[in-house]
Amino acid sequence: MSKTATTTSNPKDRIGTTKVPLHLIPLSAQIHAALAHFDGACKYGRYNWRQETVAAMIYVDACLRHIHKWVHGEIMDAESGVHHLGHAIACLNIILDAATYGNLIDDRPPADRSPSLLDTARAEVVRLLARHGFDIPSTPLINDEEKQQCQPQPSSATKCCENESEMTDVFQNCKTPLMPNIASWLDQAQLPD
Repeated sequence: MSKTATTTSNPKDRIGTTKVPLHLIPLSAQIHAALAHFDGACKYGRYNWRQETVAAMIYVDACLRHIHKWVHGEIMDAESGVHHLGHAIACLNIILDAATYGNLIDDRPPADRSPSLLDTARAEVVRLLARHGFDIPSTPLINDEEKQQCQPQPSSATKCCENESEMTDVFQNCKTPLMPNIASWLDQAQLPD
């Protein structure tokens, strides 16, 4: 079955379907981000990051602070009264825009292996779910056969917990990216309260 971008014969529709689908960004997210940008414009001036260079990590840190405050239960920023996630989106918008216009100071730490550690940790999460008897649902990224390769058998589950080096060996054959969305997996696993 092939997918087509449009089903009309209108030439404008055919051309339009090849352009960036800006409508996919939810209006609610746009509104919260716009309010955060408006707060910043009132404090620092509109598009200030285009007039002066900005350091990437300042905005990464600000974004993470807003995300962490939201994760820990604070919805609105105490100072601005704007949604924390709106502020987080605004921070990322500024990083992207400053990079686009050549005003971003890339002060990220030197590249390391951390991103690949996140991928490796997926197999460990699956191992722990299997160890504790939770069903591991299939996802578009992992089918039943691949899931079986990543689940330790009862004897190896016991063995892998006795020796840390053997624990890693259990998942040597698991090459599929696992757990694209840990929250949905945990919801499906029905963890005890």
